[in-house]
Amino acid sequence: MDYRRQAGWLLAVVVLSLMCCHAEEAAKAPSTLNVRVDEKSVLRSFSPRFFGLNFEWGYSQDRVQVDPSNHLEDSQLAELCQGLPLPLNRMAGTISQEFHWKQAIGPVEDRPLQQLNPWESPRQVRIGPVEWIRWVQKIDPRAEFVWTLNILKETPQDAADLVQFLTGDAKAKVEPGKTNWAQKRVELGLPNPVPVACWELGNEMSLKPNAHKKYVWTAEQYIEAVKPFIAAIRAVNPKAKLAIEGSCYWDEWDGKVLRALGSQVDYIAPHYYYKSAARGKDDPSLKPGSFQGLEGAFVDSWLKAMVKQVREVETNGHKVSLLITEHAMWPPALKDQEWKSTWYLSHSLDGVLSTASFLVRCLAVPEVAGTNYHNFSSGPWGLVYRSGQTNELYKTGMLELFRLLGGIEPGEVVTVETSVGEGAASATDRPVAMSAIRHAKGMTLILVNPGAARTLNLTFAGSHVFQGASGIWGNDLDAHNTKDAVVLKIEPLACGVKGKPLEKMTLPAQSLVVARFE
Repeated sequence: MDYRRQAGWLLAVVVLSLMCCHAEEAAKAPSTLNVRVDEKSVLRSFSPRFFGLNFEWGYSQDRVQVDPSNHLEDSQLAELCQGLPLPLNRMAGTISQEFHWKQAIGPVEDRPLQQLNPWESPRQVRIGPVEWIRWVQKIDPRAEFVWTLNILKETPQDAADLVQFLTGDAKAKVEPGKTNWAQKRVELGLPNPVPVACWELGNEMSLKPNAHKKYVWTAEQYIEAVKPFIAAIRAVNPKAKLAIEGSCYWDEWDGKVLRALGSQVDYIAPHYYYKSAARGKDDPSLKPGSFQGLEGAFVDSWLKAMVKQVREVETNGHKVSLLITEHAMWPPALKDQEWKSTWYLSHSLDGVLSTASFLVRCLAVPEVAGTNYHNFSSGPWGLVYRSGQTNELYKTGMLELFRLLGGIEPGEVVTVETSVGEGAASATDRPVAMSAIRHAKGMTLILVNPGAARTLNLTFAGSHVFQGASGIWGNDLDAHNTKDAVVLKIEPLACGVKGKPLEKMTLPAQSLVVARFE
């Protein structure tokens, strides 16, 4: 099989499971991997938008505002987010199908109450579209956006008005009696059109009813519902990028919506929640029978199946790409513990390594156009939280993860080839994921090692000198930041001499390392 053409991602993702032998010897000398980077073998292009983030209307205002009554932005949050790239930002979640955008613009005191969650009392949305976009652009002026359209309770005309509001020309003429939505955007404080990378049609409409939602749609219902939305959006902006929903259960949904709508859209937007990359499949601490997220091996087979489906609907040069608009590590359910008590594990060191491993796997698949981590501030996955005692904000390891990866220059993902080197395998070795990105400044390696320390013998097809390495690592997979202790942070890794070739480096146990070369 020609892997670069049929499944090039297999070459860039290194999954090595080594049998335990001579554990004492391995502890003294880490097992070795021979790694060859071939920058002449390009797998795909790379853009920083690959490392996108999700937000939610309710939780965002709880995190961004220090004083909801006065609508004050939290200066501490701006300080925590300093240097955090926000390349692709999506307003997400089940709340998106309850949210009415026209009721969340204009003077805050005039905004009607909205029922966002079934268990909450109706409230004003104080962080609406204008406030959210301004805040994101203040952190990262180059930010782009994905908007999840409310196809449950809003109309195609509402969607068309929103497209005009965010992306329209304020000076364009409108028919008498109609609202100039683009001009209203300018009046409300957004003078320039908003760079919307994609309009996503709905959110998890196939998900079974739960505490957050009371409806479930079939693929047939979805197809008929979104057709008028597509037409309404195209009438306003024929070049708008559109995404249809992927299945929540990896069933017939994907094939049905792709065959019916694939020729009219640019992306299919699946959501994916994965298992820890560091815990073994049969970890005795896990609660039997509980959903633990999906296995790493299943990630590869799932990606391969999704690629096959989008290729099947290619017509006349039109291709549908994968935009994974939700992903995160599912918090493990542990024996003798309430599940919510383990939510911190999703933003622990284990969560950092598992998320990085998933992203590296996706980087190797040309059909994956981008991803959005779920979520900046909600559930067990947040980059920031407020202390329940002092109301102070603190950052989690996930914020450090995206600060680290977000600094990689745009370029091209190239082939990484590996083989087992010297040294006895350890019982605590785990699959290692690697990606190499060639860019104008040189080469960057992303190295994810969820197991024991590993030594890498590095070779490059071209000539490169070492510039530095940094990352996140630790001895305890459960380690996580709190208001009082920052244990997960980006630290420099001592290896090699700057300006000299680097032929050997050791990855710390349980580490994410980004190494830079010129």
